[in-house]
Amino acid sequence: MTPARTDAMNQLGAVLAAAWSGGYKVPLPAPAARPHNRAEAYAAQAQMIALIGEPVAGWKAGASSAGMRARDGQDGLITGRVLRSRLFFGDNLTLPAATFAQARAEPEFAFVLTSDLPAAPARSSAEIAPWVRAHIALELVASRYGEATPWGAEGGLLGMADNGSGLALVIGPQIGAPDAVDYLRHPVVLTLNGGAPAPQSPPDIRADPYAALADVVNHLGARGIALSAGMAITVGSTTDTLPTPAESVLCADFGALGSITLRVI
Repeated sequence: MTPARTDAMNQLGAVLAAAWSGGYKVPLPAPAARPHNRAEAYAAQAQMIALIGEPVAGWKAGASSAGMRARDGQDGLITGRVLRSRLFFGDNLTLPAATFAQARAEPEFAFVLTSDLPAAPARSSAEIAPWVRAHIALELVASRYGEATPWGAEGGLLGMADNGSGLALVIGPQIGAPDAVDYLRHPVVLTLNGGAPAPQSPPDIRADPYAALADVVNHLGARGIALSAGMAITVGSTTDTLPTPAESVLCADFGALGSITLRVI
């Protein structure tokens, strides 16, 4: 990047970090101040996270299947950090509305690393699988922008800068027999206050979790980013999202794999 573009991305990262820490929304940046490519978007995200100043405890992925990328007009995977204070474990949790009432919930399949994974040449999903545990999960997503981002690549770059729209991640029960699950078709029921379930994501939109995991690990490795034991990686939604308003109860029911109940109070 030129010095001018570096300054622009550092400024965008600073604006997004302040919005994260202050819990407020910001306008979309002027066109000249928006990321022009993936390298710029991830530079802004890195600056955002550095200024927030919290350890990274995991990663989230968006546009993690070819079908999802085609639907949303994206040209590749989108990753964001999960910060330590926003990574939760359990199947029955209560989170404060002051921080989480403006989010949207996505039930997902996720992984917890059981070993360090240094940045390295591309690995296959079979090579990575022995070093992770599979879990059900619930991701909370939120934008720091006060306006909708444009559809397609431009909006994707703005989302990358904004930590991939990531807010928090709940890691639920471990999946006991991960090889026996039909991940593209496994029914997941997400409800808000016992209402109508969110529509299921069809198989052509869902990501195969292990293939997406390899994509994330290799994507980060190509950027020189190592992963540590205990980190969580979540790899894409299984249903449409539902909001998380104050005084609400969300339930993500994965059938025989378990469930996650989240109260926002």
